[in-house]
This record gives sequence, structure tokens and C-alpha cells, in this order.
Amino acid sequence: MRPTKKQFAGIVAATTIGAAILYRLRGSTDEEPSAEPDAEAAA
Repeated sequence: MRPTKKQFAGIVAATTIGAAILYRLRGSTDEEPSAEPDAEAAA
């Protein structure tokens, strides 16, 4: 079964959002606190 375009778009969006959240969580723990306000302002 191939996903429809809508399903595929949803999967891509969910994956992108999940990756972005993981990246921000990792960045906030690994990097200096000074990097956090810039990340929040860009989002």
C-alpha cells in the first residue's frame, strides 16, 4: 500500500517537527545557554 500525497505530507511534516524538537532539546543541553534565546527567536 502506497500512502496518498496527504498521508505522505503528514509523515514528512511529523518527521521534520520531531527532528527539530530533538535537535533543539539536544542543543539546549549540550551547548551554552547563550544559544537558547537565538533558537527561540528564530522559531
